Amino acid sequence: MADHVTQGATREMFTMVLSKLQLFSTRYLYQREGVFYFQRDVPVDLRHHYPNKKVAFSLRTRSPSLAQRGAASIATKLDADWFSLRVNSIANADINQSVVGRDNSPSMADALQIYLHLKAGKKPHAFTTGATRNVDYLIEVVGNKPLTSYTTIDAGKFRDWLIAKGMVTSSLRRVLSSIKAIVNLTISEHGLDIKNPFSNIFLPEIGSASKRLPVSTKDIVTIQNGCRSLDDEIRWLVGIISDTGLRLSEAAGLLMEDVNLDHPVSHVIITPNEHRRLKNTGSERIVPLHGVALWAAQRAKYATDTKFLFPKYMKTDTCNANSASAAANKWIKSVVSANVSVHSFRHSMRDRLRAIHCPTEVIDQIGGWSAGSVGSRYGTGYSVEILGEWMNKMTTPS
Repeated sequence: MADHVTQGATREMFTMVLSKLQLFSTRYLYQREGVFYFQRDVPVDLRHHYPNKKVAFSLRTRSPSLAQRGAASIATKLDADWFSLRVNSIANADINQSVVGRDNSPSMADALQIYLHLKAGKKPHAFTTGATRNVDYLIEVVGNKPLTSYTTIDAGKFRDWLIAKGMVTSSLRRVLSSIKAIVNLTISEHGLDIKNPFSNIFLPEIGSASKRLPVSTKDIVTIQNGCRSLDDEIRWLVGIISDTGLRLSEAAGLLMEDVNLDHPVSHVIITPNEHRRLKNTGSERIVPLHGVALWAAQRAKYATDTKFLFPKYMKTDTCNANSASAAANKWIKSVVSANVSVHSFRHSMRDRLRAIHCPTEVIDQIGGWSAGSVGSRYGTGYSVEILGEWMNKMTTPS
């Protein structure tokens, strides 16, 4: 009796399950000319695995019961396949995430160190500080990530941050060019198969950098008279620059041995030393001294008992050009114009040499400017005597 009841309950349960399967499978069936077809929508998240949005085909039967059993079997198999696809997708995502987490490509901070190690050797200190500052900006905005993780979206976000910071287009270009160069070098050194996301980023035209103008003849006279009157270290430094066009760091970093006052043509030798570098190899040169520059060099050389021509601006044996620049510009602006800086004398020097029809090659050699032609780079250049002749022909404002 108990077995009979159990068998009855089993049959009832089987009938119930079969009924549900038939109901489940029936919704995927339709008939065309009496033949049953199976049709089921592919889930949206899995459609990229299939050529069509639906799975549809003929069951090749006109029997409702066979069609229902076939549809139930096919639907069950599809559910199993789709479950496997989703599991594999999740597993692959976890693997990819793990790979990203273990990305061994250099970070942006690493790239900076690679760049400085290879490039900063003979560059001025400003090269290192500028590159470091630009990378610090980038890390502040988008983080210190492996180079393979940076995107053009990061580059655009960085650009927008620089714009919000108040930079004009010329400044944007300098910062982004620096970042681009750092990334390019590291990509090359490490053989990374990536495109530099900081290349070809769009830069809108924003503002305009103020153009540094030459010092007028009147202002040169005023400044040089002030140098003679006050007669101290910062005025000697300004005096040398005013009649030579030296860069401030070139003058401030002069050693006593670089100043030759015993030669028939008094001059200074601009060469890199352990206390300050030069902007480029073309900056190495000999520059004759005349006018206020000669007076200033004499005063400075006889006033110091150190190996430095301007010891006040040597900080722990390193040329402190920033301090010298701040002191010189503060004084210059107080006696002439807010638009004049110590660097303006370089612009004036070129104009003053042009005014006496000095050959361009001579001008370039005196100022340490890049030569404009291939031919000009042949030979040893002009002698100090010839350079001195042109400097003496130059109009002395005072």
